[in-house]
Amino acid sequence: NGIIADMTGEQKRGKIFGRVQSALLFGMFITTMSVVPMAGEIVLGFHGWRVAFVLVGLISVVVSALVLVFMVEPPHTQPEGMESNACRAVIHEFRSLARFFTIPTFCVMIMQGVFG
Repeated sequence: NGIIADMTGEQKRGKIFGRVQSALLFGMFITTMSVVPMAGEIVLGFHGWRVAFVLVGLISVVVSALVLVFMVEPPHTQPEGMESNACRAVIHEFRSLARFFTIPTFCVMIMQGVFG
């Protein structure tokens, strides 16, 4: 989703998000309709669910390779005044997290999650 936001203009962003979500749901539909009947069968001497698992994995690797080859990522620029020091960023995030523990209701929610 972040790539879509980076690569599309504000006017077309909603339409592109819709197309990506539609393609995702269509892929899930096709996969479900083809893999579920195969799961209970014996295919090439293997249980069908194992063959389906390998096929889906192979298709995922192929699609990943195609994205790697054909997608051109836009250049990222460092905002003015931002340091590139990763340690300072991590320390800043830990301080932000520690501030949550000063909120009593947050502490109660954490304790409730720990004990039950």
